[in-house]
Amino acid sequence: MENVILEIPRLKKVRDLFIFSFYTGISYADIMLLTPQNLVIGMDKKIWIVTKREKNGNQVKLPLLKRAIAIIKKIKMIQTVLLIIAFYLESLIKNSIAI
Repeated sequence: MENVILEIPRLKKVRDLFIFSFYTGISYADIMLLTPQNLVIGMDKKIWIVTKREKNGNQVKLPLLKRAIAIIKKIKMIQTVLLIIAFYLESLIKNSIAI
């Protein structure tokens, strides 16, 4: 499933979230609540997710596998690109209004 080529961005995101859920065991609802503050460096010097389950409030601590980390980096890269595009479009709009 990871190697399937998808053309529709929405489907790419759904696939990435599904695979992230697979590698972490975290439910979709809990994934959607994750923030950068939930990523911590453990005593073993590896990246861990520390969060609470939405369903029951139980604390969850789990180490991230390399594939899950790769998905986080991929999503962060996409978000960065989108921010750059947004700033560019905003500057175009400001410049066109100023003219």
